[in-house]
Amino acid sequence: MLGQRLENTILNFTLLLIKANYARRKASILEEAREQLYLFVILLRLAKDLKFISLKQYEFAVKKIYELGKMLGGWLNYSAHG
Repeated sequence: MLGQRLENTILNFTLLLIKANYARRKASILEEAREQLYLFVILLRLAKDLKFISLKQYEFAVKKIYELGKMLGGWLNYSAHG
């Protein structure tokens, strides 16, 4: 069930990015994508705590998610002021 929730959350995140790419008003969609990414991090932490994934796997994923978050924040900043 947790695995399915992780999968659904990251798919929702991806779909929101695609939607934002084609939208005129991107900011609200990107905010929703940021919420999905935050939820994904929480679920991933839970997966680590329950030992469904190793600490090493968690650390690798968090580094990648941090990079995604920075790019998303830049896009959001640009669309809010651009």
